Parts: sequence; structure tokens; C-alpha cells
Amino acid sequence: MRPTIPISDWKIAVDLQETRRIQRSPGMLATNCECNSCKNWQMVCHEVLPETIIHQLSRIGIAAEFPSDSYGYGSKDGVEPFRVWFHAIGKILSGPSGWSERIIASETIPSRNYIALREEPFLSLVIQPCREFVDPPPRLDGIDLKNLIQIDFRLTIPRRIG
Repeated sequence: MRPTIPISDWKIAVDLQETRRIQRSPGMLATNCECNSCKNWQMVCHEVLPETIIHQLSRIGIAAEFPSDSYGYGSKDGVEPFRVWFHAIGKILSGPSGWSERIIASETIPSRNYIALREEPFLSLVIQPCREFVDPPPRLDGIDLKNLIQIDFRLTIPRRIG
């Protein structure tokens, strides 16, 4: 394991070799994807993510251009709300819980606990262990899913393609 690496409010330890091995593996949905969301992300990721986040991702073996998956959800005036996530092999040493509760119409609803990193342009992050995933985990040969971590961003990006 690579020693403690901070990413925003979290500290994680990763298996650097295994994280690099899985990043562009066939088990990741965005591997070799040619959709507009993936192409757009590759064009803008270095301008929308703070340099500190790109550096922290790099330290754990993740290239920001190659997410596990991504999608946009509605473009308006050339900007798009966007979700992009990455996976690493390791463990979360400390940080906020991946879940919180919201009350909607007198009902308590579990919600991902995204931590706002910036308001304009919007950027938030949650880091969760595999056991807390809602999304199906990627299919990765030889990986014990209990060591899989999801690094999940919601942000606003410029729409350059599509």
C-alpha cells in the first residue's frame, strides 16, 4: 500500500500498482468509450479540476483523463452538470461518511454525502468503499471488491462536443 494520500477531506492508502492496472481495464465502463460525454471529459478535465485534485489523483495512480465512467445530465448555455468517477484499490483511512440523510416530505431518505469543494464552477466529491456503492461495481479480474474505492465527482463542465 502507498502511504496516506489526502484527497480533499479524505485520507486513503492505495495499492498503486493495482490501481494503475485497473484504470483502463475492460471492466471499466469508460474504457475505450467514444461517447460524447467521455470525449468531452477528456478535453476539459484539466481545466475544470483544480491542479491539487489532479495531483492527488496522480499520486494514487489515476490519470484524470480516464475515468471509470462519466455522464452529463442536461446541457444549458454551453455548460453541463456532470458526474465522473474513478476507482482505486486500497482503503479509506479517514474522512466523511459516504452517506447522509435528508428529509423530503417528512420521509428520511439516504443520500450520497458529496462535499462541496467549490461553488463556482460547481465541484463536489464523495469517496466510498465498495460496500457502500449504489452503482454496480466494475467487473475486474482478480480484484477483491472489499478493497475497491470509488472517487466520485459531481461538477459543472463546459460542453464542447455534442
